[in-house]
Amino acid sequence: MRSLLVLGVLIALMVALLAAIAYKTPPAEEDSHARIAVVIDRTRSFEENLQDAAAIVGRFVRENALAGDSEVYLISLDREPRVLHFYRAEELLDSRGSKILDEIKSANPLDGTDVVGALQLAAMKLHKNTRAKITRRILLCFSDMHVDPATIPVRKEFKRLKEFDWSTLKQAECHFFFVAPENERVVIGLLEQNGITGEVMTPEESRGLVADEILDTVE
Repeated sequence: MRSLLVLGVLIALMVALLAAIAYKTPPAEEDSHARIAVVIDRTRSFEENLQDAAAIVGRFVRENALAGDSEVYLISLDREPRVLHFYRAEELLDSRGSKILDEIKSANPLDGTDVVGALQLAAMKLHKNTRAKITRRILLCFSDMHVDPATIPVRKEFKRLKEFDWSTLKQAECHFFFVAPENERVVIGLLEQNGITGEVMTPEESRGLVADEILDTVE
C-alpha cells in the first residue's frame, strides 16, 4: 500500500515537472508607440520662431503620439548639435508643447549651423535599439536649412545638405518647418531622391499651422 502511495506521489511530481517545462509564459506585449525627434534651430536668426515651433510640436504630439509614453527627443541645431532633453509624450500633451521652451530659453550667441550633424543625431535617436515596440518614427525639424560656418574663435565648415546620408531617415515620417524658400526645392528633391515620406513648409506656411491651432483652441 505504501509503495503505491509513493508511486502516486512520484507520478504527480513528474506530471507537475513536465507541465512546468512545457509551459512558457508569453512575453508581455509592449504598447505600440511613436518615437519623435524634434530638431530646433537655436541660432539667433531663428529666435523669433521659437514660440511658434513649440506650439507646432505640442499640436503634432497631441495628434500623432500613439501612447502617453511615446518618446520625444529634443535636439538643438546650432554649431554643436546635442540632445537637450528627453520627454514622455504625456509631458508635452499636458503643457501643449510649452515645456520645449524651458530647454531653449534663448538662442546660442555663437554662430554656425551644423544641419547635417543635427540630422545625424536625430536619425541615431529614431533608430536606437530598445525593447519598445516602435510603430512610427517621426522627425520634426525647425530650421531655414541654411548650413552656415562657425567663425568664432576659428572658422569651421560644416557638411552640406547633399552630404548627409538621407537613407537613414527612410523609415521615418519627416516634417520640415520654416524652411527658407530658396531651400524648399532642395530639401524636397533630397527627400524624393531617397524615397522618404515627408513634407516641407516655408515660414509662412508654418506660421499658418499656429494660426489654425489658435482658432481650434478658441472654438
